[in-house]
Amino acid sequence: MGKEGLGWWPLTEHLCDYAALQPELAGITVRAGNATSKAPYPCLEILWDKESSMALHGPAKGGVSLWLDLWAAGDDQNPAAAYETLYDLQSRVCDVLTRWSDAVWHDLNMVAKLSIAEINSDGDSHRPLAKSRMILNIDWRK
Repeated sequence: MGKEGLGWWPLTEHLCDYAALQPELAGITVRAGNATSKAPYPCLEILWDKESSMALHGPAKGGVSLWLDLWAAGDDQNPAAAYETLYDLQSRVCDVLTRWSDAVWHDLNMVAKLSIAEINSDGDSHRPLAKSRMILNIDWRK
């Protein structure tokens, strides 16, 4: 199986690099992993959740789940401002993802079927920051 049967790091690294170059995310900090300091805002952190359904024999294929943590700063007096920024960022990330699977095929020679399983709130626990976690499921094969 070796590295051919694992997809989480090549996909994480590629998404990070690809997203950072997209015009919709200009001015957004994009990084792989969870940094201690989230600044500057807004930012997108791409974290690995799990790898599943790995084929040990035959063609390389599997499933990867990534967490896309989106952070936006807001005015403590008006929490809705951070929500609006976060909503806009979520929309732009979705636009980028719709094109990313073509880049995965071109650059990594992998077919990737993408779906967003859910988008979760942080329940305002980081106020005045707003955070959401998009759970991106990727079924891939080479």
